Amino acid sequence: MKQNIILLIVILFLFVIFGEIALRLFWVNTLRLETNEDGFYYFKENQQGHYDIKCPEIKTNKYGLRGNDFIPEKNKYIFLGDSFTFGWCLDDDETIPYYFQAINLANCGYGIEHMISSYDYYSELFYPNDTFIMIMIKENFDRPMIQTNKVFFWFKQHSVFIKFIYSRYKVIKAKLSFKKEIDFLNEEHQSKLNNFNSYMIKNNHTLYLVFYEFEHTTYSDKAKDFCIEYNLSCITNVYDYLRDVDNKYVWDGKHPSKDSNRAFAFGLLNR
Repeated sequence: MKQNIILLIVILFLFVIFGEIALRLFWVNTLRLETNEDGFYYFKENQQGHYDIKCPEIKTNKYGLRGNDFIPEKNKYIFLGDSFTFGWCLDDDETIPYYFQAINLANCGYGIEHMISSYDYYSELFYPNDTFIMIMIKENFDRPMIQTNKVFFWFKQHSVFIKFIYSRYKVIKAKLSFKKEIDFLNEEHQSKLNNFNSYMIKNNHTLYLVFYEFEHTTYSDKAKDFCIEYNLSCITNVYDYLRDVDNKYVWDGKHPSKDSNRAFAFGLLNR
């Protein structure tokens, strides 16, 4: 029994080693993430590489955000969101924030708590009267910010193979989350969003909440009722902006395509 366990450990070790070598030969540039104790994560600054093996390379600027370096100006747009806003599997000039020449604080896998935390983390970039656009899909309400095990995170950051395996796990988990019932916009969620809006007002910032759906659903209706009840600035009919878009999705059939992003961005700009 003991010999079998030792043999299994050796096989797993060799599997990881060979996997590491193979991926480093064919997938050299991988973006590194940093994480805080509370579970908030963000890209390390000044990198170029892949965040997913199936997506184009991107570069991060001196703030660790997607895109070129910039000097923060007054009266600007800042976007909060997840992979929809980040521009999953799209080039820099195909994301929604690109059309606003805006700061893109989004990252893949973010939930509501991550988005709110990103506002505090990057606060040095903001001025009074800046406008924030927070784009949310219903799955964002089922992604709590959980503290990451430091040992596992270290290995994930330094091993391309483990990072690859973990990214596949996240893709599978994300696909499953699209299929299950999400308890979205419950009382706790509504309280967090309403308090976040009040926090923004206190800081002389304007917040627009975007509840993203490709089609009219109960999520759209519940979001509309919530926004009316609390007198919030919201967009709950994204599907109307996408009505004439033929290719709404990228290859995975879940994330918005460059055509969807362009249509939605132009619709917002013309409001």
